[in-house]
Amino acid sequence: MVREVDETKYISIQENDLDQKILEEDLFYNITKSICPKCKKTIDAQILVRKNKVLMRKRCSQHGWSESLISSDFEYYRAIERFNKPGIKKLEYQTEVKEGCPADCGICPEHKQHTCLALIEITNRCNMACPICFANAGGKEGVDLPIDVIEGMIDNLTSSESNQVEIVQISGGEPSIHPNLLKIITKCKERGIKTVMLNTNGRKFASDLAFAHAVKNAGLNAVYLQFDGFEKNTYDKLRGNPNLLEEKLHAIENLSLTGIAITLIMTVVKGINDHEIGEILRFVHESKGIMGVSFQPLFAEGRLDLKYDPLDHLTTIDIIKLIEEQTGFYTKEDFFSIPCPEPHCSACSFSYIDPDTKEFTTIRRLIEVEDYLDYFTNSTLPTNAEQVIKDALEELFSMATTPGSINLVEGYCAACGIDLNIGSIQESLQKYVEHLKMVMIKPFMSSYDLDIKRLMKCCIHQVLPDGKIMPFCAYNTIYRDQYDLKDFL
Repeated sequence: MVREVDETKYISIQENDLDQKILEEDLFYNITKSICPKCKKTIDAQILVRKNKVLMRKRCSQHGWSESLISSDFEYYRAIERFNKPGIKKLEYQTEVKEGCPADCGICPEHKQHTCLALIEITNRCNMACPICFANAGGKEGVDLPIDVIEGMIDNLTSSESNQVEIVQISGGEPSIHPNLLKIITKCKERGIKTVMLNTNGRKFASDLAFAHAVKNAGLNAVYLQFDGFEKNTYDKLRGNPNLLEEKLHAIENLSLTGIAITLIMTVVKGINDHEIGEILRFVHESKGIMGVSFQPLFAEGRLDLKYDPLDHLTTIDIIKLIEEQTGFYTKEDFFSIPCPEPHCSACSFSYIDPDTKEFTTIRRLIEVEDYLDYFTNSTLPTNAEQVIKDALEELFSMATTPGSINLVEGYCAACGIDLNIGSIQESLQKYVEHLKMVMIKPFMSSYDLDIKRLMKCCIHQVLPDGKIMPFCAYNTIYRDQYDLKDFL
């Protein structure tokens, strides 16, 4: 649905004013480029502030005006723009600059950031048919990519990143049902990929402990587990099956038994499961096998069988406020924008509950993060001690950070001045691995609010079977319909 705009709402002419002055209630804040939500044509877009809300307003010559909500809090939106880290160029590019972003994906030399996290979709088959699947996966027509095609995708990725790929997420569809999954995981590790993750609904892990051990032995490090709440209505509305909770809990149990790190992925939809955020966070902190959670506002692409209003949905700051309200132990100040992509692409917190004292703390309560990661104000050379903290924070506040990893623990402790050499290093590390949690908020852009500035700084990239690599949001808003996996069999 494209929200039509009543022009008379925004411009009022004072009849008694001889100069016919035009007064606008919106504050013009910025300009960018976007796409038409209907035809996907690249068009100009205005960033406006209205009653402390940040909106995108754009006009297609064919389909007229449309608007979308970007942030419900302008002060928050403006404050996080300081944390925009300079990008790192890729070693190789797959396309040339001809028409400009987003027509030249990918990735073209004008892209401003390398790949921090890569996604490889190995199938479009799925053992579910969720009403909100952005990949529109499932059904009888699905196919699995052949292993030689997938090997080519992995090789293309590693060569473009100087053979220093931090994270690959194997995705789909439902990747656990691909018949060659174990070989694919092994190929990733053989290519030197440090962390191999699986995006999964968890059904196969819930029913098959031996499978969990097999993927662990093949080299799988972690899973992103679809987990939307605890109520039947949540799973009925979002997944088309009200009876999934027990299955999810069995998957967590089996994954924990194998030592595979778990990050819960909660698709958050206003009015359906946003009241369950606090309960999810308490569950994360009480569960040793769960290393973090990613709250993802509904991604309005693909199969979307829910009503969606682009002017009335959850934004990053809305979820932060809900976390504060529903937990009582997190505050808005505990969250921070990750600076390696564009700062509006995410927010996160690293939190720790001491198992002995039960004391709760977050990284922003231990260190003034802004002193090190505000790239617009730092002008003096840091001291050696300050450089250690800055380097540790830059490692932590990256899309390449893996919840539950030793690198995360060591970076957190280095930044916060925690000495792991006291007592047994192994015991100290394990204590933090089990109780240090990463909380992420990741809003993806849809056709309604796609912002070229964000797109050009994206570091979450889709690796495609034709040799291209492109920003996740560009692929899923513009290019996905151009790819049929049957063409690569």
